Amino acid sequence: MPSLKELIITECNKLKALPDRLPCNLRRVTVHCEQVTWMPCDALPLLEFLSLEGHVKVELSPFPALKALEITCANYETLPSDGWELLESLHTTKISDCPRLAFLPDGMGKLKALQSLDIDGCSQLTNLPEGLGQLETLHTLSISNCSGFTSLFNGSGQFKTLRHLGILQCNSLRSLSDGLVHFEALQSVHVWFCPKLQSLFDGFEQLKSLRWLNIYNCPELKHFPPLQYLTSLERLEINNCPLAKEQLQKEIRGGRCNVSHICSIKIDDERIQ
Repeated sequence: MPSLKELIITECNKLKALPDRLPCNLRRVTVHCEQVTWMPCDALPLLEFLSLEGHVKVELSPFPALKALEITCANYETLPSDGWELLESLHTTKISDCPRLAFLPDGMGKLKALQSLDIDGCSQLTNLPEGLGQLETLHTLSISNCSGFTSLFNGSGQFKTLRHLGILQCNSLRSLSDGLVHFEALQSVHVWFCPKLQSLFDGFEQLKSLRWLNIYNCPELKHFPPLQYLTSLERLEINNCPLAKEQLQKEIRGGRCNVSHICSIKIDDERIQ
């Protein structure tokens, strides 16, 4: 089948294995099955999209053109530890609904083209992979429904190219960082429904590029950065964060900090500026 470009296999729950050789012109492969093993012995040089769901055992082979990888496997306890460096074109990765996954392999820190990482519904994860912060292409990080994290970043990470950070429903999260992390390019931060969050970042004064800060339903947040340090901030939105609200209102209305550079400030949907 030399002209086959897309292969979709779903709900074939008695299927045990895929052929180790698939048509070399494939560009998209979707495998959503309960128990399938796929150990490709040849590279798929044109493969751009790979989606795995169910319980698919796969070995990472040289997929030089792979741009997007999606993994949704409820029974996964680990991901492949080797072969990540072979995915030299991978720029989007989504890992979702893997509640038994205890860690992400350090090999993910070798994805030199990775631009966007989305982690959702991985409740056993407690750390991000080593080396992730050193990637020079990563600009978007989204983490949601991951109750194992108490802190996301430590002082060993740089994340100098990260531009957009989104965090949703991480119920054990207490701080975004332990130690100073260099977010030199960070432009937007959205944190929603983190009931135990008490603080954001250390060294907020180095967030010279931050333009939009949106915090929603974080009732324990009490350590809020002085706004005068956020010199590029254009939009600030705080909702249902009573401790942070009290601090901010005192600083703004009491004239303790200069917020003239911020175009829009909303606290509990009330326009302050």
